[in-house]
Amino acid sequence: MSLNWYEKFANKKGVFIAAWLPSSFYKRYKHMNDLNDNLHMTILYIEDFADQEGDRNQILKAIEKVTKDTAPVKCEIAELGIMNDSDNTMVVNVNVTDGAAFYANLVEAIEKDWREFKREYDFLPHISLKYDNNRETVKCDELKDFSWTINKISATFNRDDESQEWFKLMG
Repeated sequence: MSLNWYEKFANKKGVFIAAWLPSSFYKRYKHMNDLNDNLHMTILYIEDFADQEGDRNQILKAIEKVTKDTAPVKCEIAELGIMNDSDNTMVVNVNVTDGAAFYANLVEAIEKDWREFKREYDFLPHISLKYDNNRETVKCDELKDFSWTINKISATFNRDDESQEWFKLMG
């Protein structure tokens, strides 16, 4: 799966933990094909990850602990929204059953097994649809009444597709 959606952050180092939308989403909303296969719901992003000796393994261990105790998570599209960022990014807000607890458990485990880290924001479940204000707006008039279950998440280190690790939610 391509991670090119965040090329604008190419020089930043970080750990990106996310859930990817299922193929059924793309089948249902064929008019969104221009977004490729990059649609995801960010769970946690850790900035300035230096990947010093043992760091990666400590984070992976923490993620594994939490996902072993977390049942698959139900998600449902809520509404369209705009992030208050420099690009006014168009998003779909997502209702996530027990999402806040999953997020809190993940942060706690990573801080316990690795270290405390700076967070820009708490868990704000959304799917980013448009980053660039100069592009034509994504046609979203049909975007409603979609639900899915997150059965697995991924962790990617320092924007390197080869580093992507997958974890099943098994609780």
